[in-house]
Amino acid sequence: ICPPLHRSFTTFRGMDDAQASKAVAVCREYYDTTGAYENEVYEGIEDLLRDLVAAGKRLAVATSKVEYAAVEILRHFNLDHYFDVITGADPGGELRGTKGLVIKHAVSELRMCDGISVVMIGDREHDVHGATENGIPCIGAGWGYGEPGELESAGAVAVAATVSDIRPLLLS
Repeated sequence: ICPPLHRSFTTFRGMDDAQASKAVAVCREYYDTTGAYENEVYEGIEDLLRDLVAAGKRLAVATSKVEYAAVEILRHFNLDHYFDVITGADPGGELRGTKGLVIKHAVSELRMCDGISVVMIGDREHDVHGATENGIPCIGAGWGYGEPGELESAGAVAVAATVSDIRPLLLS
């Protein structure tokens, strides 16, 4: 839903690296015990995931969230079994500290041979930029956290306003 936390603190709050690292640690402490479970699954997402898997699609998560949190959240909402790969940022951000690096890792873990059969779905410009860095088209999830026009401006190949609208883009 946002750029990696460290970058958010340095860019939007003007913190130096040490301050940002401390702020990330405080955020993760809260998020790991409470914040991760304050989420809700968008209506229609589980049905879409089930239909994609039934259609033979391989699914991966490539999130800027730290990877262990992404895995735990998907388990908590009983969605983890739909995904072949769940990947996110590494805790220190040294290996996968950008969305582009997370996407590159996810595609590598999927062991996909061609870029044509891969598409990124994201709700922020960082998703679109990370996909573009990897030569992957990105479909914008207009029901997410992005600002109006953000996904189009970033270069999303399409923007689906609702979960229902994305279905024909993925299952046709």
